[in-house]
Amino acid sequence: MFNSSPYSSKYQTLLAVGQLGGWEYDVLSKELWCSKFYFEILGRATADTPEWAKNSIKEVWENWLHPDDLENAKEYFADFILHPSLEYAQQFRMLHSNGEWITILDRAIAMLDDSGELTGFIIGTHLDITKERAVIEKSLIVQEMLSKAEGIAEVGSFEVLLPQRKATWSDQMLRIVEVCPNNINRQKNLLTHLVCEEDKAIFNEWAERAISTVGESTPIQVKIKTFKNNIKHVIVSGVTYKNNQGKIVKFIGVIKDNTYKIATMESLRLQNQKLRDIAWSQSHLVRGPLSTILGITKIINDCLVEDSDKLDLIKHLHDTAEKLDQVIREIVMSTTTPDEMLSYSQDYPSLQKLK
Repeated sequence: MFNSSPYSSKYQTLLAVGQLGGWEYDVLSKELWCSKFYFEILGRATADTPEWAKNSIKEVWENWLHPDDLENAKEYFADFILHPSLEYAQQFRMLHSNGEWITILDRAIAMLDDSGELTGFIIGTHLDITKERAVIEKSLIVQEMLSKAEGIAEVGSFEVLLPQRKATWSDQMLRIVEVCPNNINRQKNLLTHLVCEEDKAIFNEWAERAISTVGESTPIQVKIKTFKNNIKHVIVSGVTYKNNQGKIVKFIGVIKDNTYKIATMESLRLQNQKLRDIAWSQSHLVRGPLSTILGITKIINDCLVEDSDKLDLIKHLHDTAEKLDQVIREIVMSTTTPDEMLSYSQDYPSLQKLK
């Protein structure tokens, strides 16, 4: 065995320095030799535990594997025994003596003799990466929460490394520019190319100023053409950072999709314009015929004319009412959408001719 060679003390020292639990497997005898630190990682070493000892692989490995990891771990190890030239590295959970599951990074190599032939021995190590795994998982959770927050706020983010100007985009940034995350190289700075031609000059000037000045940049609003050729209004801002030597190293930016807000403001502007048009029409176009109608009806009601003249007044009243009806229809036609026109025409037959 390798642990009984003249180099065993150096071998064990290297394992100790790396906080590694060593193991050696004899493919022919199917015996597993484990170092003392192999058990210390799992909280199972005692004062009587030898530095190296032969064990049953089932008792010191399989029985302590997490049920959800057991079959995959065994299958992976068995495949390596059949194809020992392949790299062996896998992660699985093992049961600590305190009842907790710890994550193990398991690595191994197949030993070769001086002629390069396989010897039938596999040497491996166990490394407890539970804390590192927890940090990674926490980081992933934070990233997921940030991604959801970006989605709710319709704000994407990007990071540009300087002076290379290579950019990394967040998922929400990709959604704003309408491209699938799997269909784009995040290390390419494509934002400048998406800016519409009429805004490109002012955006380039802003970008140069932003990445060359430490601190927060003034927001800029520009139009971009997405990967689906849709025009969007976006607000871009960010902060430029420097390292300890005072050299500018990166720019972290945010991009806010302002398209819906601008569309809403434009819709309100058009509605307000319609209201102003209606007010003007009422004061200038409607008031004339309406005043005439009111005057005629007052003359008739107050009996200020002879009966023979009332027929002429009634005819004049009818003509004026038709003029008023025409004015109203023209106002409706100029201030409503086709769908609204259809709805109105169902309620007011006189508007049918406008369809």
